[in-house]
Amino acid sequence: MRWNHIKTVTICLLLLVNVWLIFLLAQRHLERTSPDADVLQNTVEILARDGIILTADQLSRTRPDADIYAAVMRADYYEAAAALFSTSPIDNVFPTPRGVRILTKAGDSLNFGSDDSVSYLRGGENRDDMVKLAEQIPAQGEKLAPGSLKLRKLRQNLKDLLEAYVGSSGTVAVGSRLAFDEIYRMDDRYFVRCSQTVDGRLLLDHRVDAVCSAEGELLFLDGTWSFLSLVRNYSAPLYDRINILFIEKDTVAELRAEGETAASLTLESLTICYVPVSAAEADSGDRAVYFSPAWRIAYTDGTVRVYHGITGELITK
Repeated sequence: MRWNHIKTVTICLLLLVNVWLIFLLAQRHLERTSPDADVLQNTVEILARDGIILTADQLSRTRPDADIYAAVMRADYYEAAAALFSTSPIDNVFPTPRGVRILTKAGDSLNFGSDDSVSYLRGGENRDDMVKLAEQIPAQGEKLAPGSLKLRKLRQNLKDLLEAYVGSSGTVAVGSRLAFDEIYRMDDRYFVRCSQTVDGRLLLDHRVDAVCSAEGELLFLDGTWSFLSLVRNYSAPLYDRINILFIEKDTVAELRAEGETAASLTLESLTICYVPVSAAEADSGDRAVYFSPAWRIAYTDGTVRVYHGITGELITK
């Protein structure tokens, strides 16, 4: 009996020691990865002196990681993307300064650009009329809840198109997704604005406006979208929020010295997005494209700047 008692006490002591060690390890990890409240408040005060106004609550205490994705843009990418829009065979392909224009035998017209710009017009429709509707419906029509059951067919048709991708020779690990931003109805026409996401984060400036029929058929689409299949490449640590804001502070100081920005800027949001980065084209005509995480800094006056999340390089002013 005495031996059993000693064994029980020993096991309990070992468990307590293990719990204590886990606590110490967790505490050391937090000390390495999370600045304390004083650091956050000091950061707020330093940035305020340079005209960047924010609160400590906008500075997360974590150091984020994000996956980088790779894709292959095949030499026949535009033709393959056109097949996602129309089952009609391709009739003609015309090179343009920005990309290509494709016409199908059914009269469908598609324009693709090297900057991921895309435009579609169904055969038999008038482009000027569709452009006018894309402006009128949001301005004069009825705004609808994107999740409405009545819009299920419309949403599914757009998901089938905009979440499709042009495959590469590699194994596809993930495809981009769409988010329904706004839907309006006017008479028997619908206007839908969608944004493209990767890993639940916005793909920078990738959004399209679509005009659809009462039956949910796509009549017109215009914007920027990628139909590349993505393969998860590797995960990388990003600049944390504090360091990226100090890089932004230097950018703001340079712009202010040149008279190109306001004396004071109030931070609205600081979020991670994705940006496509093209690599050199291979002899086969294929081109590698990487989707890299980036920091998007938005201010209440509408100013937006984007920095590469790994290198800290300014992408857009």
